[in-house]
Amino acid sequence: MAVPAEPVILEGRHVRLEPLSPAHLDGLCEVGLDPELWQWVPKQVRSRDDMREYIEIALDEQRRGLALPFASVLKAGGRVVGSTRFANMSLENRRVEIGWTWIGKSWQRSAVNTESK
Repeated sequence: MAVPAEPVILEGRHVRLEPLSPAHLDGLCEVGLDPELWQWVPKQVRSRDDMREYIEIALDEQRRGLALPFASVLKAGGRVVGSTRFANMSLENRRVEIGWTWIGKSWQRSAVNTESK
């Protein structure tokens, strides 16, 4: 049985990773409904309802101890610019995958992804 990990805030010089919550929906929709962001992803996010479902699935995985999802937030200004997570967690095997990352186009090739990892 998976043991839920406690959500944490991770903070760097440029980016703050906040525990993902429904409160991030508007910010994620502002930067994340670009079809190009999802072209190589099996589950497409193309509408507000899709983004809401994306968040709900991530939070369900968190409740089941399988993931810790984050909203990627710029420290300067507090704008949500994407999402990332620890996923496929197995605390008993001391394993976690880092990924499920997407970043709004304007912040790609910036410090956001590098610092988040």
